[in-house]
Amino acid sequence: MSQLMGIYIISNDRLKDQSWIKQYEKIKGIFTNIESIYKKLKYHLHLSESDNIPIEILNSSSIIIQYLLKKILLYEIDYNEKSKRDFINFTREQYRNKLNVINEFEEDYISSRAIWWYTRKCFLYFAIDKAFRKQNIELLIKMGFFLRDVHQQINQSYNKIDNENEMIVYRGQGILEHELEIFKNHKNGFISFNNFLWTNIDRQISLSIARSATNNPNLFGILFRMKINSSIKYISLENLSYYLNSENEILFSIYTIFRIGKIKQIEDKIWQINLILVNDDNQQLKDYLQSIKYNEEQTSWQQLGFYFIQINQLDKAEELYKILLESNSINNSKQLTILNEQLKFIYNKKNNLIDSTLYFKTSLKNSSNDLLQNDSSLYLKYFNNGIRFHKENNLFEAVQNFKCALNIALHASEIVYLQIASLHYRIAEIYDEKEIFIQAVENYQSALENDLK
Repeated sequence: MSQLMGIYIISNDRLKDQSWIKQYEKIKGIFTNIESIYKKLKYHLHLSESDNIPIEILNSSSIIIQYLLKKILLYEIDYNEKSKRDFINFTREQYRNKLNVINEFEEDYISSRAIWWYTRKCFLYFAIDKAFRKQNIELLIKMGFFLRDVHQQINQSYNKIDNENEMIVYRGQGILEHELEIFKNHKNGFISFNNFLWTNIDRQISLSIARSATNNPNLFGILFRMKINSSIKYISLENLSYYLNSENEILFSIYTIFRIGKIKQIEDKIWQINLILVNDDNQQLKDYLQSIKYNEEQTSWQQLGFYFIQINQLDKAEELYKILLESNSINNSKQLTILNEQLKFIYNKKNNLIDSTLYFKTSLKNSSNDLLQNDSSLYLKYFNNGIRFHKENNLFEAVQNFKCALNIALHASEIVYLQIASLHYRIAEIYDEKEIFIQAVENYQSALENDLK
């Protein structure tokens, strides 16, 4: 009977006493016509399909990355109508057999119906699942406008409950044996569901989904029991979902974090994992994020890129910066300059001097247009970088950074000639060391001229 998902009884006479049905868990009801069975069956199939959201055991590094990526996707990027058009063009290439639904989305979509479209489980649902499962930053940014709309709809309409009261919701899904062992080994650790989190108030429905997962011999059924309160926003899908009978379903936004509690086996190949919702006031989370929160004047994408470089994930940093450039989601000249400067730094670290020079020239062009004028924080960054690279005998990088600092000093609203003289002198010293004597003499002369002003 393990492969039997449910029994639907059709009868012309609806029995007055249906209490006996409760003895048989797999009987879903008595129906008087095929249409009512179809609607109920469609709803149950929809429930069983939502059984495999990617789950991540979190450490300090993954918490920082998720925190910054969430800020970038939901708050920082300025999405517009072009964002939607670009995503639609992308999906037409990826989902050629779904063109009718894509065309409908193009014509009819409005942000106030984002949850309705998400719960429809059409191309949007599968594209989102694919992006989160593969942690594809490019695809997440492409569909960022839609992620933001769903998130905002949850925030604007969430069900507020008394902070002193708690609520229990459930989720059933399948996981592999080694994933179950990871849970057992990380009790009291943090986990997140890397997607919108779809849950149910009804334990039996979620348990049924967990049981159905064991039809795959490689999977264990997991019943997540989640203790929540109003510290995190969520929304009931009643009157919002594409499907009827969704009054027991609760939706949370992306990257909701829980702490792993008690884990116990409740049936053969079925385990219950208790989770406790973690809010932003959690001290351990605050400690993890302390290293990035002190620098709030930086954008989240700057912080994420710097963090990738810090943990030596240069490819990830390069991917992030290139996606932001190609998506045209960064329109601020100052930020574009920083973006190109960081790409230059990455290519230099990779010993790719051709691309490093290309992005340095682009950075310099942006900075000389209208930006970086009188920007003391960036001046100090370039100046200190120049000193550091000079000490490391990385003369190429030292010159480039001193030149960036010089460019800022020359375009400052209040020119400090001693500052300019000092920079020319440092550049001259490096050219002297490299035995490029003509440029060394030119910079020594410029240093003297500015010193005398």
